[in-house]
Amino acid sequence: MAYKYVETKTAACWSLVCVVLMILGTRLAHVGQELEWPWHRVGFFLLASGSCVFSGLASSWGCQGKVLWQALLVGAVGYIATSSLMLCGAGVGLTFLPSLSMCLFMAGLYAGRGALPGNHMWRKRGATCFVVTLLCVGAILVSYDAMSQSYPVGAGLYLSAIVPPMEMASTSYLKITYQTYVYEVRLKRGGTVADPVIRGDQKMYFSVILAILQAAMEGIRFAALLGGVIRDPTSNGWKSAVASQFVIDTMTRLALVQWIAAKLTQGEQGSGRIGVWRSRCHWLTLPSSATLLFHDLKFALGYPRYTILLVCFFSRSWQLKAFDTSEEMRAALVAGAFMLLAEIVEDFCVWSLHYKCQAWLPDWSRFTAYSEMRPEHPSQVVNNPSLLYAPMPSLKAATVIAHSATLAYIGFCSIVGERWILGLDRNYIGGDATIWWCSESYC
Repeated sequence: MAYKYVETKTAACWSLVCVVLMILGTRLAHVGQELEWPWHRVGFFLLASGSCVFSGLASSWGCQGKVLWQALLVGAVGYIATSSLMLCGAGVGLTFLPSLSMCLFMAGLYAGRGALPGNHMWRKRGATCFVVTLLCVGAILVSYDAMSQSYPVGAGLYLSAIVPPMEMASTSYLKITYQTYVYEVRLKRGGTVADPVIRGDQKMYFSVILAILQAAMEGIRFAALLGGVIRDPTSNGWKSAVASQFVIDTMTRLALVQWIAAKLTQGEQGSGRIGVWRSRCHWLTLPSSATLLFHDLKFALGYPRYTILLVCFFSRSWQLKAFDTSEEMRAALVAGAFMLLAEIVEDFCVWSLHYKCQAWLPDWSRFTAYSEMRPEHPSQVVNNPSLLYAPMPSLKAATVIAHSATLAYIGFCSIVGERWILGLDRNYIGGDATIWWCSESYC
């Protein structure tokens, strides 16, 4: 069994679907606010969050190794029911995390009936890592928002520097968890996918969780940079952030930083406390198959986040009844085009070095740690059959893309404010992060 990746054409198709759903949702936000129970808010949230309503498929696959439509529907019911928070004054961001958590919980509760103990342990830790990482990403967004108002250049560099370590921490935790509760258990008991000690192809669940985390990181980072541009269209802080992000991401995806650190900590470890710490540092610097998968997913998942720029432009233009030519919108379109170009160049550089100039890349087979591992070990990066990727099924890919677009949109709303994005306010008002139905005449 191999890891699963999201095909580029699949990502493009579902990104367009997300754009259409979000634009339809923004039209509901333009509905009058005379209703006593404004259900159009819930409709707006459900359309804006796309197919995240089916996030329960991850819990279903983790528990049973297959998609249970009953669990999927139970999770969807939990998601839709929690979306009623929009009626109580909550915004999109405050509604999304409880809805997603409820979806995963209820789908996992249903799918967990009759699941093997190993499936339970692995699925719960995967879901916990997913939710905790989203909370940490939210904390990064809040800190970036506070810093960018006074130190835009420093905030951009902070964002570029803080995201890679978080990605590494999340990936390492998931890899260790998969190794402990799936790989080693099957290896010890002689189990396979066909003869389950842990039921099903859990590399699918592993791949979906990693893909969603990759999409979340990319979406939030883009939203933060784009939000900073709109808040201060004359600032050039975003340029240094994009440039530093290009360099850091390229080196990270090629594992150059890890290779340098691994070379510095390689060799005789010696005895004593220093030798022990050097040995641990060496192991931490070595990449794993999960690390390579996480970075390779960026080829397809680096682009769905740009949907928020299209949604914002068309939503504002629709509401203003003319193409939006405001200073903030023009600056956002220019910055978005520049970021998209940097993304394309980055992918081209990484692809060219991977397939045309492999002699320039690190040769991990020279490290003795890999020669002592089995080919399918989660830490193995040399001739690991798991790295012969297989396409991710369409429904799972749709869920990944939906998370990318939704989290980018939520981050964008948190920084810029929903009223400006929807065109309810023609000009950007500094510090306005109000929800879209909250105005002086209504609140």
